[in-house]
Amino acid sequence: MKCSNCGAKVKKNSSFCVKCGAKIDPDPKIEAKKQKKEDNKQKKAEKKTANAEKKKVKKEAAQEKKQAAQEKKQAKKQNKQEQKDDKKKGQADAVPEAEGESGKKKRKLPVPPKILLLIPIVLVLVVGILSLFLFGDKFLPNPIKNNKIFVTVSTIVKEKVPNPLEKLGKKDITDETMLMENLSAFLTADGTSATVGAITVDHTEEDAEAKTTTVYLDAEVTNDTGTDTHSYSMVFSSKLIGGWNFESATEYNIKEEPETIVGVENALVLNDPIIYEGLEDGMVASNEEVIGHYTDMTNGTDTVAVYMELKNNVVFMTGSREIVFQYDEATKTWSSSGPAGKFSAWTVLPVEMTGEN
Repeated sequence: MKCSNCGAKVKKNSSFCVKCGAKIDPDPKIEAKKQKKEDNKQKKAEKKTANAEKKKVKKEAAQEKKQAAQEKKQAKKQNKQEQKDDKKKGQADAVPEAEGESGKKKRKLPVPPKILLLIPIVLVLVVGILSLFLFGDKFLPNPIKNNKIFVTVSTIVKEKVPNPLEKLGKKDITDETMLMENLSAFLTADGTSATVGAITVDHTEEDAEAKTTTVYLDAEVTNDTGTDTHSYSMVFSSKLIGGWNFESATEYNIKEEPETIVGVENALVLNDPIIYEGLEDGMVASNEEVIGHYTDMTNGTDTVAVYMELKNNVVFMTGSREIVFQYDEATKTWSSSGPAGKFSAWTVLPVEMTGEN
């Protein structure tokens, strides 16, 4: 491979000429490969957009169908109610007007008035007891919570009256037994043999709009391939009176993004003594500067070009040399991997022509 500017030979994949400093055009094959990768990425994005649009149209059609069914049902219900009202009206018109007020019979109350007065009091007590089990006393003002009568009554209720929610099967959303049973049913629904071991709940999330609670957990699962820990998200909806409805479960994995390798820092290059090794005896280097990098992401190498000026009692030279650095995945550090390349002189002048002694 030759430099298009000066014709000097350059290394494969070099980004510039070490002799004249001209930029080397990248390999067309590599550029074609990059372009192909971008085209594939664009096609995937377009396909994903098309699928999303298709799902949206399908969802809207389903909603319209559901709405039409609801309207039909409502119209049928309204028609039935109108027929019922017309029937009642016809029966009322058939009663003889001559009967008048005297023809009306007094209706007797099925329950004595004293009992009726007790019904609201009993209802208030029942609601109060249920509220005590559901919410405790956190919504009550301090004067009531600190009242001796309230403290005595609430203590008796908690000790003597059984909690109705426990009878209805109301469990904590993170109850291990409930989670294990539902996860086992999910894993074996297709006939696969699987046993759920220890469960560790990570966190829960509530969706107020969907009225669901999602539990994120790690579970030890034993199947035909062995025992391993898997992560699942389990969705539950609350029953109207106690308990939970298991809706669905999904396995998920949290993967760390791969670390992107960047080139070696210029300060590390200039502080590496390898850039001075192999120079002729008596040469003093000065004005060192990093003038270019070529980072190979596949092999984890960075070829760095360093400009420097060399001087002894006879000549003054300017030029550059290349140093290859290797990236260590274990320590996440860069280090030089061998001797520096040969010094490539750009200019060579006698000391007396530089005006320096």
